[in-house]
Amino acid sequence: MRSLISTLIFLTLSTSVFSAELEIKNARAPEAPPVASVMAGYMTLLNHSASDVIITGINSPGFKEVELHSMSMKDGMMHMEQQDTFTIASKNKRELEPGGFHLMLIKPKKVFRAGDAIEVSFSYQDKTTQTFSFKVK
Repeated sequence: MRSLISTLIFLTLSTSVFSAELEIKNARAPEAPPVASVMAGYMTLLNHSASDVIITGINSPGFKEVELHSMSMKDGMMHMEQQDTFTIASKNKRELEPGGFHLMLIKPKKVFRAGDAIEVSFSYQDKTTQTFSFKVK
């Protein structure tokens, strides 16, 4: 019995130590015109864990591709650049917002209207995934 309890405690601790998961707040996507080939996604990502969380991939069944982009001003022009990874430091938060980092939801498989939910999955460096949904507003 003692061995079983020790094993269960070890598995519980292992899961909490090695499993990346973010708290996702205020996730939203502005409604786009029906002919739009791309939408944007914004949210606040909170990392309550003792380790950095690194997003290595993003996908959604509602879109052909999902990419994470940054926007910055260079030589008086706004530039957008795809990010291969995205780190949320331990005990910290990162904002995905207009004019900064944001999701690019590319080639929707249907027209998304205000009130619809969009499902998205983050893949993390530790090989775990987290699926969540957010509303079109």
